Formats: sequence, C-alpha cells, structure tokens
Amino acid sequence: MPDGLILVAVENKMNGQLLQDTLRQFHSVRLADSEASLNEPFDLGLFDGVSLKRFHKQVVARQQAAPDLFLPNLLVTTRQDIGLVTGQLWKSIDEILFAPIEKRELLARVEVLLRAHNYSVELARLYKDAHEQATYAERQRLARELHDSVTQMIFSASTLAQTLPQLQIKDPERAKVQLEEVVRMNRAALSEMRTLLMELRPQNLVRMSLKDLFDQLILGVQGRREVKITCMVEDVANLPEDTHLGIYRIVQEALTNIAKHSEATEANVSLKTEDGQLILQIKDNGDGFDSKALAAGFGLDGMQERAALMGASLNVISDKGKGTEILVSMPVPRAVSLDA
Repeated sequence: MPDGLILVAVENKMNGQLLQDTLRQFHSVRLADSEASLNEPFDLGLFDGVSLKRFHKQVVARQQAAPDLFLPNLLVTTRQDIGLVTGQLWKSIDEILFAPIEKRELLARVEVLLRAHNYSVELARLYKDAHEQATYAERQRLARELHDSVTQMIFSASTLAQTLPQLQIKDPERAKVQLEEVVRMNRAALSEMRTLLMELRPQNLVRMSLKDLFDQLILGVQGRREVKITCMVEDVANLPEDTHLGIYRIVQEALTNIAKHSEATEANVSLKTEDGQLILQIKDNGDGFDSKALAAGFGLDGMQERAALMGASLNVISDKGKGTEILVSMPVPRAVSLDA
C-alpha cells in the first residue's frame, strides 16, 4: 500500500472512529477537530457532507496553494446528500463513496487516490530538479494528463458502479451494459496510469515495442470516448532511440487529438516499411478541419518538429467533415532490422 497521511473529517464521531480504526491498519490517520487541523500537512482528506461544508474554504484554499500537486479529497456520503455532491464536486472533491461503506472498497479507493497523489509529488520533484524548459513542459503535460484522464475516469467508473445494484433490480439488461462500461473505464485508467509511470522514466518507453506502446495509448483513448481504433505495426526492431521515441510521441499527440477534438467513431494507426521508407499513418473519420487555413494548433507544430528531428516529413491531410490523415515518412534507419 502507498504511504500517506489521511485526515478524517467526519461529523459523526462514531463513524469517524470506525473509519479511523479501519484505515489505521494500513495508513497514518489524523482526526480533524477544528479548522486548524487542515493547516497541518496531509496527503488525503476524507470528509462527510457536513464537514465538507464546514471546511470547504480551507479545502479549496489548500488546493489553490499547491496547484501543481494532486491533493485528493474523498467524500463519504449518503444518496440523500447527492445534491451537495453535485454542487461542490469538481471544486474540491475527487472521489465519492456512498454509505454503507464496505471495508475493501474504502481501502481500494484510498489506495488509488494516494498513489495518484504520490505520482504528482514525484512529478513536482522532477520539476524542482529541472533546468530546461522542455522538462518543465513535460511535467506540466503529465500533471494535466493525471487530472484530466486518470482521476476523471476513476471517478466516472466508481459512480457508475455504485448505481449498479439498484439498476440490476430495475433493468438487468441496462445494468449489464453499464457493468461493461465500468470494466472498460477501469482498464483505460490502468493503461493511462501505466503510461504516466513510464513517462517518469523515458528509458522504459524505449524498452517497450511500439506495438505495445500504441496499444496502451489506444486503451487510454477508448476510456475517454467510444471510438474503434485498429493498429497494425510491421515487425521492425532496433530503431534508433530518437526515432522510436519520436514516432511514439507523434502517435500519442495524434490520438490525443482524436479523443479531444475529432468526434471520430473509427481510427487506424499503422507503421510499415515500403520501398525503403518507414511510413507512419494515423487516420480517423472525424470532423476534420481546413488543413490549408490551420497553420498551427492541435499539437501539429510539435509533431512537425519531432518529425524534422528524425529526418522525416510529416503531412496533414484534412478537410471539414472528411476526417484527418497524418502521414509521416522517412528513409528506413540503418539500425532497423526487417524480416526477409
């Protein structure tokens, strides 16, 4: 289990003691008895509805004081208090746990949030040690990905999961579909988390095959939106590190665009060799855009720079309503081995 100090702020003393006794088996725990309690360092806050309202200003102030860190808060509430959750959720709360609480579920939620917090602390450490703007920009991107993808998918999956028991009684078929959605989101969140962990040590990206890296990126995209993505990678090995990483980064940016902007329902990623050329193609059937009018944006300038560093050409073919195709081409590097 990840290390961390948990602050328990629950108005009902009996419930607070029960939560404290459960969590203390694995974590350090402190009870909040006043506003001053929130001024002392802690890694995860656990609140009920009444305490959230009481300490809301302090919770928000704490998050605003450290915008580069993920400072998670878990709300323990009843379904009757869902109105409070709706009003305050995205301002201060990262997860919800509905009563009655099961010990195993509580510990699982706490572990995920503490891990995410610890990852953000590691990212902050990298920033502190960084001396180049490129490292700073990468850290900012990882922090955004942590918040925008992983935590939101975890929250969405857990919210859907908690409605399943009642839905199973009323509409079993719909419950089955919703359960499949929960499984899909959890897999995608796990994939995103693995990607973020690798990003902390880029050498890990070089050790993995491009096919495995692409598949992991695709799982992350499919956790954000429903899109069918096929992937074909020819059996190439021993690419130079800069080429390997450059291709990965281009595909990463292109898939991010598909998830955020394209409204595509289908996409394809392929990497192959043909007539002495290494060819990467990312294509989708989304909204598209006027590629002649759009000189920059959507990360296109960054992809162009990465392609240039590899000695490759990058062409973007798109039109409104006709999808987008990104085509990268370069001579096959000498280090690459091809099957006869």
